[in-house]
Amino acid sequence: MTKNERYQHNKDLLPCLEDYICGQDDPTVAELRYGTANRPVKQVGCAAVAVYNALRLVGKQMNFCEILAQFETLRMPWLFGLFGTKPLSLKRFFRYNKIPFRNYYRLKQFRTAFTDGCVGIVCAWNKSFHGIHFYCIFQKDGKLYSLNQYYSRHALDFSIKELLKPRFIVGTILKESAG
Repeated sequence: MTKNERYQHNKDLLPCLEDYICGQDDPTVAELRYGTANRPVKQVGCAAVAVYNALRLVGKQMNFCEILAQFETLRMPWLFGLFGTKPLSLKRFFRYNKIPFRNYYRLKQFRTAFTDGCVGIVCAWNKSFHGIHFYCIFQKDGKLYSLNQYYSRHALDFSIKELLKPRFIVGTILKESAG
């Protein structure tokens, strides 16, 4: 399946999405395809899900199928999409779309910068170190929440202490709090 065929296939399966994606195995997106390996989003789409949710949280709506297509255009799939998205490649997407962001490669700096009103994306090794996972986090009224950290139908409570130094790869903040 070519990139254009994959894009059309995804658009046919998901013409419009009106809500957050709380888990990449959500039936509305699970069978969409990503990368030249044509892997399903439920297996390798966590970065696109994190970006989609973060953009919605900062008021920049974007079609989910368009995000997948842009990731491919910007050469972000890791080994043709077999392993999802390259951990440090989100900056290509944000620069291309002129979306202000800041990456943090040190957990301590990320924790310090992530204050009330922030929206971010975390990339971290899975607990077993057998792969990586991207998920969206946001802070509202002093409480932290995550989307797609684990599958759920809603945002989950989150603690920044869950981020462990050996597992943390990069944190991206899209919206920094005023002040």
